[in-house]
Amino acid sequence: MRKHVCILIVSLNMTAGHVSAHSNFFHCESFGNVKTSILTGYYYEEINKVTIFGQLAEKMSKELNYSGLILLDFNHTYTRNVEPDFFISFDSISYWNENSEKWLKEKGIVIRQFAKQFQAQTTLKLLEYAISNLKNIKSTQRQIEYKNHYNLKITSIDTLKIEKILSTPNSKFLNNILQQRIDRPEKDFRNGGISYYWQNDNYYVFVKYMWWNNDEQNFYYPEYVLFVIENVFDFHRFKNWSTVIFDSDSSFYVAKQNAQIPFGQGSSISIHEPQLSRRHVIENTFGYCRPFNVENIGGDKVSINFQYYSRGGGRQPRERILIYLVEEDELIQDLDELLKKR
Repeated sequence: MRKHVCILIVSLNMTAGHVSAHSNFFHCESFGNVKTSILTGYYYEEINKVTIFGQLAEKMSKELNYSGLILLDFNHTYTRNVEPDFFISFDSISYWNENSEKWLKEKGIVIRQFAKQFQAQTTLKLLEYAISNLKNIKSTQRQIEYKNHYNLKITSIDTLKIEKILSTPNSKFLNNILQQRIDRPEKDFRNGGISYYWQNDNYYVFVKYMWWNNDEQNFYYPEYVLFVIENVFDFHRFKNWSTVIFDSDSSFYVAKQNAQIPFGQGSSISIHEPQLSRRHVIENTFGYCRPFNVENIGGDKVSINFQYYSRGGGRQPRERILIYLVEEDELIQDLDELLKKR
């Protein structure tokens, strides 16, 4: 069962390398013996992806008959693209237990990552190694000075060993786990619409319909996959069945399905085929690293806006508004610049 928990790693000593007005936060969850924690700055889709990885890790631990505590610790370097770093240890973990309503502390496997984008295959490959080589991890781990993103002291096995683990071919067992389908975690996706699921390190964006079965006198929910992408950076779904899917921090697709519920007893409503836009690229984001503000306008337009600091003078920060025209599949890069030309 998925539960929200708070997790702390007792052995992790961190000194921030800089002071910022913006504060990062932890998002923590629990899946049986698997705990997940992501440190990030905004509500990126990476939070939902970590939830997916937690469910996969729980499945893996059950398949390997491992019931010990596992922590998947994700440190989101969202402000810049950097080479990811990985660590494996058997370390002390403190966590809030909802059943006993108190803090508990015990040792378990810790898979720690520093990256802008996290991958399920990488996470599960490291976890598979850790479960199968626990005795060796306990005897070879040591404290490492880590200064790439923060000033940290991290307990881990040799990072060169981790690089070697990740470079080896996947086991048959791991490939079977990667074939599992895990849907985007959300509570308000019952009656159809557009969403995505993860499978084999890809994200399948699909439409779910709600149909009425006259023979059985109940609803059923067929699905249709619209397209497959390697990453989901951000995801916005609106009530008019349109959805904006960012596959990076500067590019997106728009999917639209004008479906309505068909009823039996002679009343049926035709279903329009889903519309999928071209891949649109936002030009010059000025290093903007937050999720964009995305709003639906009148059902046939989408606004995308963000603020940025420019090198020129004048009011700072500046705001830029983009308008996407759904029917024309056209992106207006800067609304203010367009209005100036009129």
